Amino acid sequence: MAITKRNSAVKVLLSEEMHEKLRVLADNLGQTPATLASIAVSQYVHQQTASAGAAERAIAGIFEKLGPDLLRTLEGPKKAVKTPAKARQMRIEG
Repeated sequence: MAITKRNSAVKVLLSEEMHEKLRVLADNLGQTPATLASIAVSQYVHQQTASAGAAERAIAGIFEKLGPDLLRTLEGPKKAVKTPAKARQMRIEG
């Protein structure tokens, strides 16, 4: 993971129980609670962004493959358009 300087603050309120768990875990890892929280938030945002991107690519792929068939289905059957010449021909033949 690249080292990035943290320079934007976000205030997050935790329950006392969650704060204590964060503090203990941070101590065990040799980090401050703020650093551990920053890492956790960064990982979560990265994971969610990657998941959203994968979902968008999957949907785009589905519509790319099904698009032409879906369009034909939505348009319905093509109706024969009679031109005046075709109508006269049909009357003469009929």
